[in-house]
Amino acid sequence: AYQNIILLDPIYDPVELGVLRSNASYYVHGHSAGGTNPSLVEAMFLGLPIVAFDCSFNRVTTENRAIFFHDLEELDLILNNLDNLPLDRIGANMKTIADQRYTWNVIARKYFQLTTLREAIPAQKPSIAGLTIDYTQQLRRIETANVVFMKQFRYKSTKDKQSIAS
Repeated sequence: AYQNIILLDPIYDPVELGVLRSNASYYVHGHSAGGTNPSLVEAMFLGLPIVAFDCSFNRVTTENRAIFFHDLEELDLILNNLDNLPLDRIGANMKTIADQRYTWNVIARKYFQLTTLREAIPAQKPSIAGLTIDYTQQLRRIETANVVFMKQFRYKSTKDKQSIAS
């Protein structure tokens, strides 16, 4: 066991998490499944160098600019050689990626762009091997998801404005 590593019970308080993360030298992300993981993106916004488990989700989220490990031996090697790695540059890259890809404005704009697909519906339904493709049904699903997202986004934006004003 390492004297400089403390394993904590789960922490759900955002303020306490923020204090811990903002005082970290780097962030080790061990998740191996899912999608764009919120804890990874939050660490990126703090400009922390990321050491992440090597899987497609983590590579896409960090645009392949994090440090990746496949197993415990690789993680140990990385952690024992952090002094030889460009941590400042990696942290700056993570912050730039987060600012460019994971803000509410960017996400809302991407969802809004999905709704413009309706204009791209072909006049005649195309078919492949005799099967008709119904774009209309797919776009209705996208629009429904977009409406739900936009309602949540407006609520969050309004709540943020209220907390900023007070």
